[in-house]
Amino acid sequence: MQDFPIGICAKSIQVAGDLNAEKAATLLEAWINFEALKVGWFADESQIISLQCKIIPLDAFSQQLKNQQSNMRVCSIDDAQQLALFYCKTQQCYFAYIAHNTSVSITQGKLKFKLHWVANQLAQVVGLSRLNSL
Repeated sequence: MQDFPIGICAKSIQVAGDLNAEKAATLLEAWINFEALKVGWFADESQIISLQCKIIPLDAFSQQLKNQQSNMRVCSIDDAQQLALFYCKTQQCYFAYIAHNTSVSITQGKLKFKLHWVANQLAQVVGLSRLNSL
């Protein structure tokens, strides 16, 4: 992966169209960073926000939330979509957890939707411009 301000870890996913997880994560990482760049998130290099997105198995989502809530501040959780955003003061970084049912392939469009939601939740929390509509 690249050293972008917004990183994506997607080892457990299968993406429709036989796109492997690592390639899908690289493409989505470039896409979300470009979208953030377009709305000015990286205009001031001294104020760049770090966001690490991790796509995790659906059955591990609830446990991940329990584990993280003890040492991170909850910023936003959407139980219906299985999406969560946390802030870790010690690492000065935001973390997002995106649940995925590993028994089925997911489309890049669905992953974009989920990443878009996470990014806009972060924008709301820190006072950045929202990403353009999908």
